[in-house]
Amino acid sequence: MFKKLRKFFKKSNKFIKKLNYKLNILFLVFAVSGAMIFPQHSLAHAIEDRDNSELTIQGILVQDALSPLLNSNINDLQLNYRLPEIKDRKLEIFNYHYITAYNVGVVAQTDNTPCIGASGDDLCQLVGQNINVCAANFVPLGTYLEIEGIGKCQVLDRMNFRYKHRVDIAMGPDEIIKAKEFGLKKLKVGIY
Repeated sequence: MFKKLRKFFKKSNKFIKKLNYKLNILFLVFAVSGAMIFPQHSLAHAIEDRDNSELTIQGILVQDALSPLLNSNINDLQLNYRLPEIKDRKLEIFNYHYITAYNVGVVAQTDNTPCIGASGDDLCQLVGQNINVCAANFVPLGTYLEIEGIGKCQVLDRMNFRYKHRVDIAMGPDEIIKAKEFGLKKLKVGIY
């Protein structure tokens, strides 16, 4: 009988350990999901209602250095620090892509607004000013691409979603034959 009792306690002890482990995992899942679902409250209060220049944040008294900044109206606040301007960005990525050409201003090759690109720019006007414009889906709008043998172009338009890694060079509406002769080429493309 003593052996049966010891065996029963061993089994019950194993069961309690497994149950405790599963409850701990369940608690962690609820804690993490609760922290992700419910937003954390930030320490915010109306600064302009305060009469004195002292401000206590989490028990720390903030005076002299931050008082002018914290007591000013946030809408009137202007920072003197500016990010540095990037004049010439260095090449980031080189890869081979299929390159084709299309004609802006031709409804059969674009959509019902043939001169307006995905960026909202008038592509007919830009191509007319000899600015190199292209369409691509694998980079953000406004990105500059360096295409081997063609030069730099700015991505201001998108292509059909089927062409995820293709670049389409924009040509004028009077250059349909030139665009057909361009054909399909696999060239090295640099992303700036």
